[in-house]
Amino acid sequence: EQQAAKKECEDKGQRWKPSLRNITLGEAWTRLTGMCLKGQNMPAIQAASGPGMQMCLGEKNGMEQMQHMLFRSLEANSKLGAFVGDIQNGFPSQSREHIYMELLRNPALAPLIPYFRTFYLDCPLPIYIYGQDSSEPIRTMWSEEGTRQGDPLAPPFWCIGYAYVLRWIKNQGGLPLAWMDDTTILCTPEVCTQILRSIRGVLGASGLIMDLGNSKKNHYLLPADPGIAPPVLPTGVQLQMVNHIK
Repeated sequence: EQQAAKKECEDKGQRWKPSLRNITLGEAWTRLTGMCLKGQNMPAIQAASGPGMQMCLGEKNGMEQMQHMLFRSLEANSKLGAFVGDIQNGFPSQSREHIYMELLRNPALAPLIPYFRTFYLDCPLPIYIYGQDSSEPIRTMWSEEGTRQGDPLAPPFWCIGYAYVLRWIKNQGGLPLAWMDDTTILCTPEVCTQILRSIRGVLGASGLIMDLGNSKKNHYLLPADPGIAPPVLPTGVQLQMVNHIK
């Protein structure tokens, strides 16, 4: 499979970046166990991850649903916009202790607790950094936070730990639509400003950071309307007036 992928990239004149690495038999069994637990507990995982807001776990055509809801909402209401922000290094940064506490709070997630204790708590995990092509060696960093690369339960664990952020955004008057850590918030400019005043502290409770000082990574999309003056947004958020929604 790797040789076929390499040849396909070479035929297109592209660099080949390997998508697989060698793993031990123990890691293979760990992944198989995680896959079984994920399948058996998916309804509880979905319920804990922010149903209707976190679209990556078992939602049929979740990404398409997000895009459809975003575009139709902006078409229907010229005063409604969408904030798109950037969470820095979300997966290797989220507090494992925070995820663990979320698991403990929810009795329906009890079957996942022994797995998390064994493979996450007090257990430094490797973060593999791949080079630009297959000739570069894979570098390894060690972290005591974040989720495990390659673990089938890593996305569910991350989403369970992130769900409180989505609930908080909804309570502030915004509608969050998330695909893992990629979060779009449907809201008015006023609600956007209100959310951004406090979101750093909310994210910080689980070790996450949003770089609100970088306007290249934070955007507020708003349908263009000649009769409405552009809103004033917090520093570090770039306003994009959208003429046509497709």
